[in-house]
Amino acid sequence: MKKLILVVLLPILLVGCKEEEVEFGTLFTTNAVEWFDWVVVSDSKGKVLNYKQVTQEGEVIRLSGGTNDESVSVTFVMPERNGYAFRLKTYHDIPRNSNFTFDGSANLEIEEREAIGSFTVTIDDFNDGLDGFYSFIFNDGFSQSFYNIDRSSVIYENGQYTATVFLYQDESDLLISSYKEGKPVYYELNGVLPDDELSISYGDFKSMTPVSMSLPELHGSIDGLYDASFSRVDELSDLTPWSNSQSSSNSDHQELGYVSGYPFYAVTLAGNVSSSSDYNQNVYYQSIVENLPSEIVVNGFSSDVANTAFDRFSVSIDQAYSYAEVDFRYSEAGDYFVWSFITPEGSQIQPIAIPDEIVDSYAPLGDIDKIEFAYAQFVKLDESETYIGRVEELITEKSRGTFTDVRYSVWPKIQ
Repeated sequence: MKKLILVVLLPILLVGCKEEEVEFGTLFTTNAVEWFDWVVVSDSKGKVLNYKQVTQEGEVIRLSGGTNDESVSVTFVMPERNGYAFRLKTYHDIPRNSNFTFDGSANLEIEEREAIGSFTVTIDDFNDGLDGFYSFIFNDGFSQSFYNIDRSSVIYENGQYTATVFLYQDESDLLISSYKEGKPVYYELNGVLPDDELSISYGDFKSMTPVSMSLPELHGSIDGLYDASFSRVDELSDLTPWSNSQSSSNSDHQELGYVSGYPFYAVTLAGNVSSSSDYNQNVYYQSIVENLPSEIVVNGFSSDVANTAFDRFSVSIDQAYSYAEVDFRYSEAGDYFVWSFITPEGSQIQPIAIPDEIVDSYAPLGDIDKIEFAYAQFVKLDESETYIGRVEELITEKSRGTFTDVRYSVWPKIQ
């Protein structure tokens, strides 16, 4: 079993005053400061080497100090925002003198357009649907799921489906995705103009290329991407609730599938696997790839949570992973926060000291012995990614490009 052990000394070490810096060199530098207000750098034993408060967005935070360690731990303290309580994130094993410069490419917004008109489509010989509205998705890259369908216009009776579909450009190419007897199918409409009235036959829909899954508990979706940034997306096949697959009369025997021609594909799969009486277990698979395999192989897993105490936490799984993220939650008398520890496989989560200047701003940190285990996630990256590269992407909000990862999660059942 691959084991992750958390060893934290209680009560948590509070630093009364900032130690005099020993100028052995730069420990950590970043300007990705929009989402946190303190950064703390610690050595392998949890001793604070330096810490600074963010005073303005975009400023360069450079932390210097002396240590013989080749790597350091970096803790970000994030304030309450958008209704979420404050939280801490501690990243272990960051190479000394790392410089993480804000990128922001992961925050590319999906292009939003106003509808410029609509067209009407009638699909004849359609007898497979259980719910007319959810039976078809009209993909044009701009609208998501069923949102470009005028719901009040949908008529489904006597083997005929009719709907009004909104358009977002003068001349549109659309891919209609649906399910026939549990299999994903599609139909291409080219050069559609506002006010067009079109009639097609359900019998002319073509089968998608099927993609099977090695783990039957998984359900998910395949999207066609116009680029790797998700700026434009077509929903090709989907086995999740409220998707068009659930409207098929053979919804108990479903497949995922795709249509050739997209530069990238996004796959998302998730499912609960065997769990104990005390803990849930979930497998989550995600990828952005240029070419899809005929079968997506995902292993189930088993876990052993030996101890959930914050100072003696120990958990193991029987699958290889690249890094783990463990969340602990504090909830007392209306106060709430989450502390996440991120560490590569083979490394232990180490004691982390919190300067009392920060504790003064976040009082619950002074009552850390009441924190409880909330969630553990073990992430297996593909061979093109590394732990440090992934951490840098998370901190700098950099787009991943193409990737594949599997996440094995364990969390307590609500008693």
